[in-house]
Amino acid sequence: MTLRMEAFDVRSSPGQQLVVYHADVGSPSAGALQLLGALDATRAEEQKTD
Repeated sequence: MTLRMEAFDVRSSPGQQLVVYHADVGSPSAGALQLLGALDATRAEEQKTD
């Protein structure tokens, strides 16, 4: 999986950054990232019912 990374300084918290990873739209990596998100959402939903 290939992801791009962007880091943003948090103005209200010096020394802290918000880091965002994303895949190119329509790429195999984007599809893999969507699948990971769906699997995690399913897992989280199953944990609610346990």
